[in-house]
Amino acid sequence: MKSIVLILAFFSVTAAANNCHTEANADHNHAHDHAQSNAGSGKSVNIEIDEDKLNKMTAGLSNVKVAVVGVKGMVCDFCARGLEKAFKKDKLVVDLDVDLEKGRLMIVYIAEKNIDYNEISDTIISNGQEPITMQVREI
Repeated sequence: MKSIVLILAFFSVTAAANNCHTEANADHNHAHDHAQSNAGSGKSVNIEIDEDKLNKMTAGLSNVKVAVVGVKGMVCDFCARGLEKAFKKDKLVVDLDVDLEKGRLMIVYIAEKNIDYNEISDTIISNGQEPITMQVREI
């Protein structure tokens, strides 16, 4: 009986997460024109950055790069954790912060990492969200 309850609970959580993505992205298709994004143009785009959070993330670190990405469609904790999991697979990621409330992702990479907007964009899109802006800082 206990295993049936666990299975039902798992499917309920999964269904709720899928419904969240369906409702949030009802008008969202996965055909993206990266050339239209300010971040994809290679220009640095101004994003409101939480300087305190950035300083805490990079405290004691040197020779790192931070990609700050605005993300559209990140509407629930399931979305945020999916992005976190996807980016933590990269061995060049030193630290990561997903701010669900502000729709922002901060990724700290080792300095040798060539931060590629298209690579970051593809990861975000494959998670069901849309990158809208990006700024890179060197620390």
